[in-house]
Amino acid sequence: MSIKAKSALLDQFRGRWATFSVRERLALQFACGVLALTLFWSLLLAPSLKIWFEAPSIRADLENQLQLLQRLAAEAKQLQQVGDKGTSKLDHLAAEQALRNALKQELGSQVRMGNSGENVMVTLEDVTPEALARCLARARSEAHALPLNVQLHRSHLAGAIRWSGSMEMKFTGY
Repeated sequence: MSIKAKSALLDQFRGRWATFSVRERLALQFACGVLALTLFWSLLLAPSLKIWFEAPSIRADLENQLQLLQRLAAEAKQLQQVGDKGTSKLDHLAAEQALRNALKQELGSQVRMGNSGENVMVTLEDVTPEALARCLARARSEAHALPLNVQLHRSHLAGAIRWSGSMEMKFTGY
């Protein structure tokens, strides 16, 4: 837009503004002020205040994630140290017994366990996700066993999610 066009528009606005009564001018000034405050709030202040008030909960979540990662790193380091030391056949039997105990305590009659060479085959029936997570955590920490091959199927029983299937577990301690 050229300078002449801008000047013409400004002159037209001034002429129109002069025709308004004092009440109309005040109403337009008030409406422009409200519009300016709304834009200022929605574009500048609201996003900043939202981040400001959400920061403590975001920080707490990040700290929880950091603690979880540190705990997992320590556990991985411990498992590596156990793996580096080497174990005997007796340790394999102890690890297998620890796995059996963890499975039975967490899952009870919903689990069957059988040997598959150096690995263990675990069969699950209608296990809750929480129980499966606890069982896998105990298997990793107590028996130094990790899932090698997992074939699970999800089902919904009485509105709750259940898992059934099989897992081949490998002992990492030797």
